[in-house]
This record gives sequence, C-alpha cells and structure tokens, in this order.
Amino acid sequence: MKNFRKENEELNALIDSLLENSKDYVFVKDENSVYVAASDSFAKLFGYEHGEEIVGLDAVELTRNENIGNALREGDYKVLTTGEPIRDSLEEGRITGRSMRCTLSTSKYPIYDKNKNIIGILGIARDITSEKKSKKMMEDYRESYESAIKTNVAKSAFLSGMCHDIRTPMNSILGLVSLSECNLDDKEKLLHNFDKIKEAGKYISSIINEVLDIEKIEEGKAELNVCDFDLNAFLENFAALTQDSVKSKGIHFDLYNNLKTVSHIIGDPTRIEQILTNLVSNSIKFTPLDGEVSVTVNEKENVNGIARLEIIIKDNGGGIEDEIMEHIFEPFAVKKVLKRAVDNGVGLGLVITRNLVKMMGGDIFVDSKPGEGTKVTLRMNFVISDGSDKEDDKAAEEDFKEDFKGKRALLVEDNDLNAEIATEVIEMTRMEVERAFDGRGAVDMFAASDKDYYDVIFMDIQMPIMGGYEATRLIRKMRRKEAKTIPIIALTANAFVSDINEAKDAGMNEHLAKPVDFEKLCITLSKFL
Repeated sequence: MKNFRKENEELNALIDSLLENSKDYVFVKDENSVYVAASDSFAKLFGYEHGEEIVGLDAVELTRNENIGNALREGDYKVLTTGEPIRDSLEEGRITGRSMRCTLSTSKYPIYDKNKNIIGILGIARDITSEKKSKKMMEDYRESYESAIKTNVAKSAFLSGMCHDIRTPMNSILGLVSLSECNLDDKEKLLHNFDKIKEAGKYISSIINEVLDIEKIEEGKAELNVCDFDLNAFLENFAALTQDSVKSKGIHFDLYNNLKTVSHIIGDPTRIEQILTNLVSNSIKFTPLDGEVSVTVNEKENVNGIARLEIIIKDNGGGIEDEIMEHIFEPFAVKKVLKRAVDNGVGLGLVITRNLVKMMGGDIFVDSKPGEGTKVTLRMNFVISDGSDKEDDKAAEEDFKEDFKGKRALLVEDNDLNAEIATEVIEMTRMEVERAFDGRGAVDMFAASDKDYYDVIFMDIQMPIMGGYEATRLIRKMRRKEAKTIPIIALTANAFVSDINEAKDAGMNEHLAKPVDFEKLCITLSKFL
C-alpha cells in the first residue's frame, strides 16, 4: 500500500486533488483490491470519520458482509484483468457497514503505471438515492396516470351507455303518458299504460340504485342492515316472486331448499335478496326459451351456532366466453365488454354482487363454458338465531290496519309534486294531513300546536333552510312531553343503510323510502299508533 503511493508520486497530486475537491465519493484501490485512499465523504458512508481510517481494508472488511464484499471484489477483478472500466455499477443500500443507508452509482477505472501496467483502481461514486426515489415516484405516477386514463375512458363509455339506458325507458314513460292523455275514456288502455309506466320507472330506479351502490362500495361507505330473519320463509317468498317473473319468458325455474337444521339466521335479507336477484336475473337473461334456471341452498355445516351455507345458481344457457370472464367482476369495463350480449342494465350487477358477498365474509365462484351454461357458487357463514326477536314484528305485520280516522299527520316536504303524492297516499288511511315546506317550518308548526295536536310527523331529509335531521333534533329537545314521544318517520329517497341509521341517530323512529308503499305505510302506522 505504501509502495503504491511512493512509487506513483506523480499520481498522488491527482488523487489528493480528487479527494479534496470532488463532490462525489472517491476511493482508490491497489492491485489486490485493498483501499489505499478514500475521501472523507466516502468513509462516512460506512461509519468512519476520515478516509485514512479505511486505508488497508478490503471490501469484505469495509462492508462487514462477506457475500457483498466478494461481489464487489469480482467487479474489481474484471477492471484489473481486462482494463475495461465498469460504469454505473449499483451498490445497493444493503451494503450497510456500520451506518450506510443509501444507493450508490459507482464507476471504476483502471490505473496504469508508466509501463502501461494496471496497478490499481480509481472509483468514483454518486449517491443516487434521491434520483432512484424520484424515478420510482415518476414510474408510480405514470402507472397511476395511465390507470386513471384507462378508468376514465371506461367510465366515459359506461356513462354514455348508462345515459342511453336511462333515456330509453324515460322516452317510453313520456310516450305512454301522451298516449294515456289521448285515451282517457279507455280504462283498459290506461291500466295497461300505467303498468308499463310503473315497469319503466322501476327499471330507471334500479339503474340509479346500482350506480349509487357501486359508488358507496368504492368509497367504503356501504353498510349492512343486519337483523334476525326466517331463511326458509325468505327463500319461499323469493321463489314465488321469481316464478312470476320467468313465466312470461318461457323459462323453467326451481328453488331447492336443502336446509336441515337452520331456520332463523342473523343477516341482511335485503342485500341477500339483491345478490340472488342479480345472479338469477343474469341467468334468465342468457337462457333461451324452454331453458332451465335453478337455485340450490345447501347446509354444509352447523357448528357452534354458525351455519355454513352454499348457494348454487345454475342455468343451461349460452355460457360465458373467456373474453368476458376476464372482465366479469371489473367495474365500468364490464358493460363495454358485454354490450353486444346485453340489451339492458348498466353492467354493475355482478360487481356489486361480488362486493356484497365479500362484505358478508363470503366467497363467490363462477364456472362457465360457452354453450354449456353457467354455475355460480356462493359460500357464506351466518350466525344462527332462535327467531324469538321477530315475533312482535310478525304480529304487527299480520294485525296492521288501514283506517286511522281522527288522527292528524304533519308532512314535511319541500317538493310540491312529492307532497301531493304523499298526501294522497297518507289520506287513503283517512288521516288528516297538514304540510310544512321545510324543517324550519315543521319546528315552528309543532311548537305552535296544541298539546297532542299531531299524532305523527313524516319528515323529508334534504330540504332548503333546514334539513330533516336538524329539525328532528330540535323537536326532540323541546320542553313539551309529546316532543319526546311523537313518532317521527323519515319519508325520503335516501334509502341506504347509512341513511336509515343516521335518521334513527337524529331521533326518528322509522324510515320509509319514496315512493311510499301503502302497505308498508299502514304497517308502520299500526306499529306506532
């Protein structure tokens, strides 16, 4: 080492100048790959204060890692034997020594004596940690940007298709209204038009609900409304409703209930019905006349109060092509892929279905071959209940009445058309109805009323001046006895579980979704009045 410095005095000036003035990390090794000089900055990467402290060490001794040290020595050997520089050799942050935590880009050059013999190596290294991070950030940004562009293109195509799907039934509704105006004396024609209008309206509502559902799910705001319900009665009702819908399509439908010990479970019957309806509707859509669609419910296990169920939806339709299977659970893109095969819907049903199944802790599997039909398998676990909590609700539903003559309701609704419809439905119970145009008006009317003047309040949620939640809280805080006990029922288009929970948190007793269902209205009124 000393001989290297003494015998190459002309080289010393250059080396010393590099060590003192270079902003990069500089080191010099002899023909045995031993450090003979190094800048202080290079030495500090490995926990030393000065370059002189690493003089005499080899790569293994410096890095304190035999594998890494030997790898570095192999690079040195190539330079010493071939005379070719090694440029941009990366020495990763794993080369830690005592404290090194960076990534170096190192270039190594052969050093020659006067006789053109290689006598050592000059190494110049740069800390490229920030550059590497920036490059990684740019790569991530580019991937995110490209993904966002791809998603936006898919969303644009999806929204374009959805607009078409909404316009079609909307045009039908407007056309049917015009036809009805021209046939006011033809009761049969009017009833036929009304049925078609109702069907088109339900379809538009389903589209809106799907879009709102997928947005809630993507934002992580979707919730489950868990309760105790009779699974056997649920399946019986689902089968009856499905039978009615497939009769006109010429398709055979069967539901096989293989439950043995399970009856009442804890779950969200509305979401379970949504899952089954989505899957069965898809099977019906792709199954030809005289085809078969079936739902089979198997009780796989009943252990420690937990029922493990398997639900199989099977059809003998055209099956699903591989190209479609790749995108079948992909938001926004699925509508574009399925466009040639599906003449209605917005293509979110399967996406929502899978997410709902996952929310319930279950799994969904799709097995399909073109020309051989499709089989969808759901595997879900539920807590078993004895059903005792549902007896009171069942009795209330069986004993509900439709006549509430002598009772008075305060309807809080800012939209005139909605108020007109709600008033007529409520008055069908022979109840008197008074209207407030917003939450502030409802608070003032209730505060100014005589004791027990109102028997129930139907409260809209989104209104100008004051919304339904705030109005309910103010009424509940009033210093009059009936303010704490008067039934306040949410009557709103906000029908998600989170909306129902928020209404109850505000002090409301019940929640009814628009448009008002007369039977549900009567059941609710019977429960409180």
